[in-house]
Amino acid sequence: LFRSREFAELCRRFATMASEGPAPMLSANPSMHFGLLEAGADELKDEKPLDEKEAKAKRDAMSRISTEASFGQKSGGSPPSSEGGEASETAAATAAVQEEPKYGYEAQNLDVPVVIVTSELHPWSKSGGLAIVAAQYAYNFAVRGHRTMAIAPMYDTYEGAFYQCTKAFEIFGTWHEVQYFHHWQDYGNGKGTDYVFIDHPSFRRPGGLYHNTSDNQEYSDNLFRFALFSLAALEVPVGIELGGAPRYGGKVMFIANDWQTGLLPVYMVHRHRACGNYNEARCMYVIHNLGYQGCYPLRIGLPGTEQYDNFGQLGLPFAALGDLLYQYPLHERTFEGDTGETLNLTKGAIQCCDRVVTV
Repeated sequence: LFRSREFAELCRRFATMASEGPAPMLSANPSMHFGLLEAGADELKDEKPLDEKEAKAKRDAMSRISTEASFGQKSGGSPPSSEGGEASETAAATAAVQEEPKYGYEAQNLDVPVVIVTSELHPWSKSGGLAIVAAQYAYNFAVRGHRTMAIAPMYDTYEGAFYQCTKAFEIFGTWHEVQYFHHWQDYGNGKGTDYVFIDHPSFRRPGGLYHNTSDNQEYSDNLFRFALFSLAALEVPVGIELGGAPRYGGKVMFIANDWQTGLLPVYMVHRHRACGNYNEARCMYVIHNLGYQGCYPLRIGLPGTEQYDNFGQLGLPFAALGDLLYQYPLHERTFEGDTGETLNLTKGAIQCCDRVVTV
């Protein structure tokens, strides 16, 4: 692009398009009208309410996340024209751009499935940008040719997600059953994404995903909730035939997102690989917001009283403690006798994953 002639031609073409009308609207997701978001919600007030059939079609469209930029014309449509002799030149330049490869790079290692593990996933659950980024992963890896799966907690009943099986995991002193639900999203040309939702009563809360919206306090059992989620997510590639299709197997690329899935690479290294599983798997840990690291006390209870051992409830060998342990300096401790010892899920993920990415 930045070779002088090509860059100059591109600038000239966009200048010509801009002079003929409103600036082109770019959309990264057909379900999101970013122009309206920037302009404000006032423009949506006059919209007529959707009937049930239209609402379902809109929900279906929301699950198709697209990264293609739209200039307000359908594929194969005529490019904008200009006055005088520049019309044919502009059309030729536009056609040349349209004939270029869809993506700026060639996908590699297509034999390795991609498994995205996230605490929120648009359009089913969302508290911020994490849900949208995770949805983009789920779409883009699939359309580039990878067998792709996205795993998220089931915070509500989702239409089109079908029950697969029930499995039990022992953490926090007892066995907990989770149910797995599956939704297949077809993107055409034999490509699509397996969406897997893990259901447990602790995920279904009337407030926010991570905190009680009435008092803005984090749920006291978040360590348990997302430890169970991470452990249950690791079972899917090797233990479940989604929709009757072959299992993904142990040679996969996990993409874990933020502190809620920080225990996934820890469990993979210290629990699964110790038993000979996932030796060929790799995990990429994506940090979306370093301000939230998933820090929980190593022990709950005041010194000199009976204390509750958080680490001992995770079902991890003692060797994993060094990867998770973080000690706050003296000036950040909150009471006399406070040792400052915490379990930092982000630290554990960074220690145990294969690559770290920030967004």
